[in-house]
Amino acid sequence: MALLGPQFIYTIIVFVLLAKLGKFYSYGRYLLCNKLFRYLSPNSEELKKTVRNHYKNHTKNKKLNRLFEIDDNKEDFNIPEGAIIELSVSPVQPYDLHFIKYSDDFQSFVDVSLISIIIFISTETYMAFIQPNDEINLSVIWCGMIIVYGLATLALTTRNYLKTSEGGLLIISAGFSFILSLLIQLADSKYLDFQLQDAFRNISSNAFSLIQNSLQAEEITNQNPPKAIKKNLKSSTSTNDLLFTCFIASLSSLIGALVFFPAFRQAKLHFLSLKYSQKSKLKRFVLHLSLIFPILVSACWIKTQNNESLQIKTASKNISSIQKFINLLNYENSDSKFTVLYSAKSLFLNILFAKNLKIYLVLILFFMRLALFRHYMQSYLNLAYEIAANTRKQSAKVTSTKFISSISSIYQYYGVVASHYIIPLYMLLFMVFLLKTLGNYSWCGDIQFCNNFVNLISNWSSNFQKNTTYSPNLFKRLETSHFNLSQSHDALNKILTQDVLRSIIGYFTFWTNTIWFTISCFGLFYYNYIDNQYSE
Repeated sequence: MALLGPQFIYTIIVFVLLAKLGKFYSYGRYLLCNKLFRYLSPNSEELKKTVRNHYKNHTKNKKLNRLFEIDDNKEDFNIPEGAIIELSVSPVQPYDLHFIKYSDDFQSFVDVSLISIIIFISTETYMAFIQPNDEINLSVIWCGMIIVYGLATLALTTRNYLKTSEGGLLIISAGFSFILSLLIQLADSKYLDFQLQDAFRNISSNAFSLIQNSLQAEEITNQNPPKAIKKNLKSSTSTNDLLFTCFIASLSSLIGALVFFPAFRQAKLHFLSLKYSQKSKLKRFVLHLSLIFPILVSACWIKTQNNESLQIKTASKNISSIQKFINLLNYENSDSKFTVLYSAKSLFLNILFAKNLKIYLVLILFFMRLALFRHYMQSYLNLAYEIAANTRKQSAKVTSTKFISSISSIYQYYGVVASHYIIPLYMLLFMVFLLKTLGNYSWCGDIQFCNNFVNLISNWSSNFQKNTTYSPNLFKRLETSHFNLSQSHDALNKILTQDVLRSIIGYFTFWTNTIWFTISCFGLFYYNYIDNQYSE
């Protein structure tokens, strides 16, 4: 079996076909235009008519009306207090998206992410049912590509904030993220289940053993003996641990700086959505649930006092979750209230600290916030109506050019708001996909029915792999290159084991989810209390 296998050809064909279809059927364009309405800014002539009508209705003296007459050649004029300005409403059309900043980046990111999700699902199905031995899971490359693409898109939008007065907030956010990351790594051994220091030591020991084996194989141990390498490695462990901790904290501060404005934007959208959904209790419940749901995701990495004591002791090790639940209900005497409370607590902790629970919680969070996308974006577009309504109450003079630019800027930055909302969500989703694939998690967990079904199909498909064919002599160069590639892949697997990848990817998944939620809470506190005091 080739190292890449049929996945390589399949992924290229799927990507080309879906990229061609994306010109006609774009999911990103559908998200931006689906049942959304925008407010059109009036031109200067329409504003002149409304101002003149306002003066005619509020001043009965004709001499005073002449004082407030507006010259037709004058483009910039003041809008009086109490002037009623009506805004026309228009649905968001695909041809209107060209006037939006970063709309092309949003559409391309969402379309490529959808293609990567389709490739990931098909590749996971292939790897679960076929179970090839020597093939690389190419969905890992697609997941990593989307994460890097999302960070690059956020960096483009964040670069514009550095030129303004808000650029100092990024430095504060990066410093806060660096300190918080150091505190989380200090609490890792006691309270959290990352084990980053153990992962780094495993990387060092695996790399040392690999170098030692290669030196012994090439018989050059006299030039650089393994004992000297081992002494140098032991003497620099504390320094390397500190460097590794600072490196992880630096990457965390970079993510925290890039996620700062999207998290603040999330808080603003949540504040506006709650304002427009006061009559519907169900909408408010779903909005609050989507806001606090990341707490459940972060709670999956909390370390208990003894993880083994949380698991229910049963006779067999391969017992299903349903049988665990039945044994839990029948635990000791059912008449005792203490036993019922203990069994309920044990059931809750077993569900909470399941290995694959974090994957399903992130999927629920993704679909929940994706379903609320239209509601959040419509709340943002309604800001244009609020600006027009606030001009009636403002006692200060508002010029016509400033009013038109403020109304039109809401729609112009619609692509930036949509990107800030959707990109961290997709990044979190693909981080969980990487965690599932490289961390050797299972979709089925300990459900026997699901595992038996997958094993049945994999055994049935293994019958087609019995007849092996050999390549002719013309492909010897290809076979040697495949051999070298497989050797490097095996060496990389020896250094970056499943435990190492599980701890590192799990940490960054936890960090992205936690820092996004933390900054959103700060932003919600700002818009609820501080901003309201200044506006009043």
